[in-house]
Amino acid sequence: MITPTQVSYAVLAATIILAGFLHLGAPLLVVLFSYFALRQLYSLTRRKWLALALFIIAVVGIAPLGFILLEPPF
Repeated sequence: MITPTQVSYAVLAATIILAGFLHLGAPLLVVLFSYFALRQLYSLTRRKWLALALFIIAVVGIAPLGFILLEPPF
C-alpha cells in the first residue's frame, strides 16, 4: 500500500527532475524558499494574515536592493 508520504516524495523527486531538465532551477528555489519562509513566519505568529503581511514587507524591502545592485554602471 502506498502512503501519502511516499506519494509526496515521488512528486517532489519528479518536480526536481523536471526542473533540472527544463532548466528551471532558480525559479524552483525561489518558490521553495518563499514557501519555507512563509511557514516559518506562520509558526512564529500563528496568524496567516500577519505572516503574509510580514513576508510582503520583507520582499518589498529587499526588491529595491536588487534593482540598485543590477543597475549598469555609467
